[in-house]
Amino acid sequence: MPHYVSHLSGPAAGQGDIVFHNRFSRNEPESTYPALQWVLTVIGRDTIVRKGIFQLILLLSLACICVTGFFFGKHLLQLPFRASNDALHKDGAPFTLDFLIPGGAYVDEKTTIGDVIRIRLKKSGSPFDSFLRAVSDQIPSRYRYIGDVLLFFFWTLCFLSFLRVFTFMGYGRALRTSLFFGGIVYYFMPDLSPGRGDDIVFLLFPVLIILIRFYLVQRNRAKEKIFRKQ
Repeated sequence: MPHYVSHLSGPAAGQGDIVFHNRFSRNEPESTYPALQWVLTVIGRDTIVRKGIFQLILLLSLACICVTGFFFGKHLLQLPFRASNDALHKDGAPFTLDFLIPGGAYVDEKTTIGDVIRIRLKKSGSPFDSFLRAVSDQIPSRYRYIGDVLLFFFWTLCFLSFLRVFTFMGYGRALRTSLFFGGIVYYFMPDLSPGRGDDIVFLLFPVLIILIRFYLVQRNRAKEKIFRKQ
């Protein structure tokens, strides 16, 4: 019988070596991290993924700034008022805390800056509220409503800018969400018109838009189900 040699030579041997190397080698970078290579390929080719990662980085940066500002402000409010104000006067700082001292109230050494601000606001009210109250008394009633509408859309624009820059929402959903949050902020913030009538109107207006949108979406889905069954 003829004797067959299993060893390959020539080009076939080179091909066999390549297959063996690709299957069993641990040092080949293309086969060691396939998931990482796939992620990098998708990020490099897909513009939507790159945009989403950029928005995620912006959102995390904003969250870090907000957390840092919160703890920094909390630390400032816990500082003793008299010692901090005396240090500012001693250093000749252009900005002191004298304007926060409430009239007729004793501030001891243990009173913090936050305590003084709370006492000040209880006696005189918010500076923004006092400013709007003084301005609204000089404005005719029909122009007050225009100012209220502009103030409502100002809060809405603030939320819309935030949602469009730092989230993945589309324009429609971001606008409805911004109108809702704008109505909530308008309800609790001071405005040009006295009473709660305008506050309720600006709060119910976005809620009505959201309900109408929800009804239209549900009706369209019901129609699509009927057409599919037919």
